[in-house]
Formats: sequence, C-alpha cells, structure tokens
Amino acid sequence: MAAWRTGGRTVGLVFVLLAIACGGGGDGDPVADGVEVPATFATDIASELLAPLEGLGECGEQPEAVAPVDSVEGLHLPDGARLTAVSQDGPLVQVEGWVPLTPIGVRADYVSAANLEVLEIINVEDEIWESETLVTDGQHRLFVKAQGICRTESIFVALITAEDGSPPAPLGQDGG
Repeated sequence: MAAWRTGGRTVGLVFVLLAIACGGGGDGDPVADGVEVPATFATDIASELLAPLEGLGECGEQPEAVAPVDSVEGLHLPDGARLTAVSQDGPLVQVEGWVPLTPIGVRADYVSAANLEVLEIINVEDEIWESETLVTDGQHRLFVKAQGICRTESIFVALITAEDGSPPAPLGQDGG
C-alpha cells in the first residue's frame, strides 16, 4: 500500500471532496435528488477503456482480506474486492483494499444497471490509471478512489459517511 500514499495531498483532496459532497438536503434526503445524470456517467463505456493497462506489469499475489466487505455499513464495492485496512474517525469510515478490476472497470461497476437500482451517482472522474466515484445509497455517501497497480487490478481507498452526519455503527455491527 505504500505506493498508494502520495502524502497529504491525496488525503486533503479527499476531505475537500467529502466536505463539498456531504451537505444534506433536509429530512434525510440526499442532496442529489432530482439531479439528472449527465452523459459522463454513461454506462456504455468504450471497450478499449476497459482493456488491461498495458503500461503496467503483470499482477502479483492478491492481498489477504482483514475484514469482509459487508462488515462496513454503507460500503458498496465491486465483486471480488478485498479490504486490507479499515479505520473509523468520528462520522467517517475509511477502508483501503484491492479489487480485480482496472480503475475504469471499478467506475463501470458503479454505473452498471444493477448498481443504479441501489446507488445514485453523484460524480465520477477517471483518467485511465485512476478513477474517482462519489455515490449515495440514500443513507450513506461513498467516495471511492481506485488506482491501477498492474494490468488488471487496482488498489482503492474509500470513505463512507452517513447522509445525516450521524456516526456509523461500530465496525463489524449492522447498526440495526
């Protein structure tokens, strides 16, 4: 994971994005209600963008998971994702992990028809080697930044917070 860390710059950017995105629309409704999804969120991603990242080397061993994905309330990740670190600080939960997709593949998973039944896309941005996705499930905001580490895999950091700003359930509990 040391290759992922780029100093305070990345952490600062993440917190600025969350501060902008975490404003609530009264009565627990997500801010993005009624916002039309721009064409940049299109689900018809060109197949060449989903191809392996040829500029990166072959993939090595997959990391061991430290916790199951479903142990974090409000966390929605592509199939096969593994959590390698989980921490909680007030209303934010941060997870780091690995996923068997390129960064564009991660974005494509979030904008897939199946996920659009559960998630509302607030913002996406990708640059082939990395992608950033901000979504809501109506109860939680989720920001995911994925970065390619080899031809077909990525590491990611994700931040989750409740739409209403309340602290999440303790890690490993369902909060119900």
